[in-house]
Amino acid sequence: MYNILLNYLYSVFSSDSEVHTLTTDGYIDMDNYRKNIYPIVDISVVNSPFIIETTALNRFNVDITCLDIRDINKEEINDKFWLNDNRHDNWNSTHAILTRGINTILKDTDSDITVETITDLERIVLGKENGLDGWQVTLTIDVPDLKSSSC
Repeated sequence: MYNILLNYLYSVFSSDSEVHTLTTDGYIDMDNYRKNIYPIVDISVVNSPFIIETTALNRFNVDITCLDIRDINKEEINDKFWLNDNRHDNWNSTHAILTRGINTILKDTDSDITVETITDLERIVLGKENGLDGWQVTLTIDVPDLKSSSC
């Protein structure tokens, strides 16, 4: 069921023409990678709560993070609101990518995969090597167990 979930989420986000890289490594170390092509979407299965009521359902909590690289203008800062970089553009585009992906999942009637809960999107700012900006959301997703049957 884990692989079914990953394949499903991979297909949703890889079909977005604005997404250039998909990972499952966790976003914390992404700022140190030099060969990524941004924007990048990271899909991390955080845990799988056990569901007692049924044996034919698997539940997963999944963090989906979308980040883009920050471009910094070397000129003197003249605008205190917009600063000298593209962080606002990054937050705008990565928010749109996550929103499109979530809406695709929610509107999908061809799959038995269902979303139980969605957290608020949380803004991310990383600044080690590259400087990355974006958003993260956590989805609780139910995946039917195709091997189990109820009697």
